[in-house]
Amino acid sequence: TANLQILGANGIYADTAPGFTFSNLEPGGAAGPAPGNHVSLKNTGTTTLALKIAMNATSYSNPQQVNINKVTLIFTPVGGGATFTATLATLCSGYNSGIPIPLNMLLPAGQTQDFTVQAQLAADAVTSTTTGFTLSGVDLIFSGNAVVN
Repeated sequence: TANLQILGANGIYADTAPGFTFSNLEPGGAAGPAPGNHVSLKNTGTTTLALKIAMNATSYSNPQQVNINKVTLIFTPVGGGATFTATLATLCSGYNSGIPIPLNMLLPAGQTQDFTVQAQLAADAVTSTTTGFTLSGVDLIFSGNAVVN
């Protein structure tokens, strides 16, 4: 069987968890928050999963009209491994099928994979002179395809 769960704020793995808010982001500035929002995925099935990620384009709040093509999410594996990035636009485009997490990230049965997630705005992500941008309700959708040996 294949089953992927995410760690909730209550410390229990479940099928869903609330999305993220990324606050006080500055165009061309550092990624935030530091050190990053924590994500922990657990394969509760009996087969290895190839991890994928996506996002629903209607799930987030963007009142300051930040260009989602210019917002990059940075995923850093906890405990080492290569960082990978994706724009919000790319994640939204993969809503129906998911975007494979790079490096053929596989999650064996019974194992967990932890990440930190940060957001970074490109210098031209907005046209206003406002500072301290916020994106909220960023609901990431993690999934996994069973790996056939």
